[in-house]
Amino acid sequence: MTQSNEDDSVGGGAAETERSSGEQSRGDRRFTEVGRRLSVSSLSEWSLSRWFLLASHATLGVRALLGGAALIVASDGRLVGLSTDVLAGSPFETFLVPGLVLFLVLGVGSTLVAAGLLWTAVSGDTRSDGHSVKSDRAARPVRGSVVVSLALIAWVFVEGAVIGFGDRLQIPNLLQGVATLVVAVRVLWRR
Repeated sequence: MTQSNEDDSVGGGAAETERSSGEQSRGDRRFTEVGRRLSVSSLSEWSLSRWFLLASHATLGVRALLGGAALIVASDGRLVGLSTDVLAGSPFETFLVPGLVLFLVLGVGSTLVAAGLLWTAVSGDTRSDGHSVKSDRAARPVRGSVVVSLALIAWVFVEGAVIGFGDRLQIPNLLQGVATLVVAVRVLWRR
């Protein structure tokens, strides 16, 4: 009897061992289900349109976060090769406000859209044709893509009006904004 009590106190007893090998705990079942849903194979089922949106927003997010941070840290523009002289005649004396807008709207906004697009892929919210299974939930990042794309287009035109159009990255940014907007609207339209 002493041996049995020692086994129960150390190993939890035979009944505990039998239960743990025969049953999965609730937490284990949830973890297994999440692991099944978060499969990389669901990324291979994505349409080319959604891959384009993910790549566009990921690259825009990184560039806008870095550029916005540089303008916030050095609001005189020296880190990005600009002079405050280009702001003459604008409502801004420094690049602080444009840096904040760039960082928050285009940087954080685009990063959130990219994260949302990726989450809908790995959580199994899309079918192989790119359409949404849980349409409203999976459409949210695509709607966000439309908003961020419009913000990028507006950014380019305001930037062009303030410092002159055609300089720096304005043409590639405008093309990226228009292309991303067209693709996002197409994905939403096909739903």
